Amino acid sequence: MKLFLLRHGAAAAAGYSEDRERPLTDTGREQLGRLAGDLAENNISFDVIVTSPFVRAYQTAEIIADRLKERDKVFVEDLLAPGCELGDLMEILERNRQFERILCVGHEPDLGEIAGQLLFLDTPRPLKKGELIEIELN
Repeated sequence: MKLFLLRHGAAAAAGYSEDRERPLTDTGREQLGRLAGDLAENNISFDVIVTSPFVRAYQTAEIIADRLKERDKVFVEDLLAPGCELGDLMEILERNRQFERILCVGHEPDLGEIAGQLLFLDTPRPLKKGELIEIELN
C-alpha cells in the first residue's frame, strides 16, 4: 500500500468564529493547483482521497481531485481532524485496505508526528503547507 500524506494549503488566518471554518487563501489555492498539475503531468492518481472535515483540508482535497478527475473518490473522515494520531490513521487505513494508493489530507503537527513514526524517525517529519509525501507501507 502507498500512503500519501498531504498537509492542507495556506489558509486564512483570522476572521472566522471557528478554526474549522478557515478556507484556503488564494495563495493556498494556487499552490495546490500547481501540485495538482504536477501530479496529473506525472500520471499520479489515487484510489481514494480521505480528508479532514475542516474547510481548508476539504478544499485541498477538492483541488487535487478535480484536477485528477477523481472527485468521486473524496471522503470526509472525522479522524483526520486536528488531534489525529497514528492509531487513528491506522483505523482509516484498515477501513480502506482494499485500496493500494491512499491520499490523506490533514493538519500539522499531526501529519508530521505520524510520518515520523511511520518512517521510524526519532523526531517528527513536519510537512509544510501544501506538501505531499509518499510512504510505502508493507
